[in-house]
Amino acid sequence: MDKLCGTDGVRGIVGKELGCELAMNIGRCTAIVLGKGKYLMARDTRLSSDMLFMAVACGLCSMGCDVDDAGILPTPGLSYLLLREEYAGGIM
Repeated sequence: MDKLCGTDGVRGIVGKELGCELAMNIGRCTAIVLGKGKYLMARDTRLSSDMLFMAVACGLCSMGCDVDDAGILPTPGLSYLLLREEYAGGIM
């Protein structure tokens, strides 16, 4: 695995490069870099989305953050919702 992060986020094959442990660590690192607070998360319709969503949310919560679930949305929809309320960040 040469490159995990690209211009559009974290990329990898679920179950190989991208799994629950990495996703949970991404949530933890997000809380360290952006700070504790409330995060808005959304997902797409891929089968792996629920698993990765829960792992990232667990990582955030383990660091004392709150997570709001926006459900299934396109990425611009998440961006729009982030403007409506004060969040520390959003994760798709």
